[in-house]
Amino acid sequence: MLIDDIVSSGRTMIEAARGMRAQGLPAPLCVAVHALFAEQAFAERSKLASRVVSTDAVPHASNAIPIGGLVAEALRTGF
Repeated sequence: MLIDDIVSSGRTMIEAARGMRAQGLPAPLCVAVHALFAEQAFAERSKLASRVVSTDAVPHASNAIPIGGLVAEALRTGF
C-alpha cells in the first residue's frame, strides 16, 4: 500500500509503485488523501496500481473514503 497526502502530478507515488513492481512485489493499493490529479496522473497511476482510491476531501472519481464524519467527530470532541 502507498499513501500520499497531496497528489497532483503523482510522480512520487508512480515512481514508488514502479520500484515495488521492479522488485517483484504485487501492484500496490494507492491511497491519496487530497486527490488533485493533474493531467494524466490518475491514468498513469492506475496502470501501476491494483487500485487507486482517495478521500472525498477533493471531489474525484477515485473517492472511496469519506472523511466528513471524522472531521465532525474531531470538532465535537475538541480534537
